[in-house]
Amino acid sequence: MVEMITWPSRRVRLAGAVAITALMTGVIGSAGVAASTKAQLVSKSPKIHIAFFGFMTSNSFAQAGWVGVQKAAKQYHGTATFLNGNFDPTTQDNQMTAAIASHQYNVFVVEAYGDAEIVPYVRRAIKAGIAVVAEYAPIGSNFTTVKPQVPGLISVVDVPKHNGQVLAQMGIAACGNLPSCQVAFLIGNTDSPLDVVRSNEVESVLKADKKVDLVATPVAGYVQATGETTAEEVLAAHPALNVMIGSSQAIEGAQTYLAQAGKLSQVKLVGNGGSTQAVNAVKSGKWFATYFEDEPAEAYLATKYAIEKLQGKKVPNAVNSASIGPVGKWLGDGTRAHLKGVSGTYSDY
Repeated sequence: MVEMITWPSRRVRLAGAVAITALMTGVIGSAGVAASTKAQLVSKSPKIHIAFFGFMTSNSFAQAGWVGVQKAAKQYHGTATFLNGNFDPTTQDNQMTAAIASHQYNVFVVEAYGDAEIVPYVRRAIKAGIAVVAEYAPIGSNFTTVKPQVPGLISVVDVPKHNGQVLAQMGIAACGNLPSCQVAFLIGNTDSPLDVVRSNEVESVLKADKKVDLVATPVAGYVQATGETTAEEVLAAHPALNVMIGSSQAIEGAQTYLAQAGKLSQVKLVGNGGSTQAVNAVKSGKWFATYFEDEPAEAYLATKYAIEKLQGKKVPNAVNSASIGPVGKWLGDGTRAHLKGVSGTYSDY
């Protein structure tokens, strides 16, 4: 059984936890999930009830993770609920507080948006006997390692600094033999600590290459419409642009604009994501490369490990998510040669 819950993005701290808990308990109860108590958490064979703290229900990457979570829930005859984080750390903090107090869940799969901010709540969940796994986004302030930064946490995550390095390196490779190469990097979200670290790394690596001229770093987010309008603005200011880098969703929008403007052959595109659209674009030659991750497989593995830990089994506590899937040995480098015979694992539409 699966369900989705959307929570309001309000700055409510512990003072509002009682009200949120009451709301959450009512929603879950209406779905027929038994109000298991602490007895379930200490049982040798507990019934599995998973809370997936996803970035946002309308985000294609989070939906890809949700597919993997549901697969694991079905395999272990459990239930799963998508708690919509709405790209807001306070919302996630409040959701976790309520979920712990409700005793409805014994597995937390967390796509952390606040990263370090959510640490106290993760500690509280682990202390309550809940198996917690960080999925894709590190939980903590260190963005250079896959190792868990909270005792008892499982970490199946991408390393933001590595992600930025690979994006920049693919962008430099897209410049080819040009003696001078104009590059634009479309930033995802400046409010996300993960995004800030990744963006800083992209810019640092690009600026270190003498042939690269980083001419623009606008915020384009994670939707095609914004990518399309941002690409139009960048090309208007820099008509001789050679390379554009950004999220797969934003680059899909950029592709639409460039095709309409007759400049698709002029600007090499580099995306960040393993969607069907991104992979097909690279294989067809419309894009130069994409940072590939098999997000459904990553989320499935993360959930599986958390369930098995709850069952008392020994599981790895740290996995580099970029190492999972058909491009794993290249750690995300999704250039055309590496994507031969590879299919995208989720859709951006």
